[in-house]
Amino acid sequence: MKRLCVVGMLIICCAVVPTKQANAQVTDIIQIIKEGVKKAIVAVDLQIQRIQTQTIWLQNAQKVLENSM
Repeated sequence: MKRLCVVGMLIICCAVVPTKQANAQVTDIIQIIKEGVKKAIVAVDLQIQRIQTQTIWLQNAQKVLENSM
């Protein structure tokens, strides 16, 4: 009876440990993905800001040219 209990406890422990490790790995992967998405969003935002700045500069240049004509 004691052997059966010990074997049962070992089986349960072996089944629980990989689940906790798998959950930790999944959590780590999700965190890495979140950080990657944040960096991508920041990069896109910076590119949009650069394009907006260029557009404003070109609009101002156009106004100067129109006024000089």
